[in-house]
Amino acid sequence: MRRTVERFLRAAKGEEVNPKVSVILSFYNAQATLERAIRGILEQTYRNIEVILIDDGSTDRSAAIAEEHVAVDSRIHLICKPNTGVSDSRNIGLDVATGDWVYFVDADDWIEPDAIEAFMQAATSPSCDLVVCDFYRVQGDVMSYKHGPAVGLVSREKYATFMAHRPSNFYYTSLWNKVFKRAIIEEHSMRFDTRMQFGEDHVFILDYVRLVDRVSLLDRALYYYVDNAGSLVHQGLNPVGVVKMKWNTYLPYLRLYRDLELFERFYQRPSLYKFIFMPATDAFAKKDAEPIDPTTLPPGITLD
Repeated sequence: MRRTVERFLRAAKGEEVNPKVSVILSFYNAQATLERAIRGILEQTYRNIEVILIDDGSTDRSAAIAEEHVAVDSRIHLICKPNTGVSDSRNIGLDVATGDWVYFVDADDWIEPDAIEAFMQAATSPSCDLVVCDFYRVQGDVMSYKHGPAVGLVSREKYATFMAHRPSNFYYTSLWNKVFKRAIIEEHSMRFDTRMQFGEDHVFILDYVRLVDRVSLLDRALYYYVDNAGSLVHQGLNPVGVVKMKWNTYLPYLRLYRDLELFERFYQRPSLYKFIFMPATDAFAKKDAEPIDPTTLPPGITLD
């Protein structure tokens, strides 16, 4: 009853009561996990979505897997292109997106069946421009619950304060535990920097936070992040390359704190300087690592 009244009041104000969500998933040679990721999106309890799949020049069966779903679900748009990288793929997804909100999902991972519904319930909060959820980190057949610093609606200044304490934390630096308002992205012509090999998602988030009013922090893990890529060093960057990449991300941090008039408070904070040399980290663990519950997987899908 309460939710019905809230929907009526929002409609009376001319606000969107059932906002459309554009889910953008870029993939490259992801045949082992793509089916799980796509099914997890299509079987969401929240139905007003469009699913934008971008095949970044795969040479395996990934495109064929995506085409099987396109044939039976009109909400899916498949774009096949040469291999130009994940930033270019996400930019293409943004170019064709028509939703009110944008959600990025990685092909290795999966989401809770009601993840988008939970995001949209939080998105109805007054002046909310960004929603952030907790997440699970999956390593092999075990997982741990990673949570953020607070719960509820906070100002961008408060959110930036949290970020200053743990600037390398996946909770802040990852796309997949956040939904973004597309109107803000388009108004400011935001896109991912295709010149960056690593950290382009982090820079996108920092630039976006500068533009928001309030951020809604959820006390629930909605995303299963599969940690199988290892550190940046293992991904091909040597230590010097990692520091250079971190420096390119550090500069947007400074720009953020200047814009929010928090520069004097945080520019000498040791954690921001250590960020340049620190590896990326998870949020605080709410639970110790435990075996994965098979019931959290989309129906018919296993970890194998």
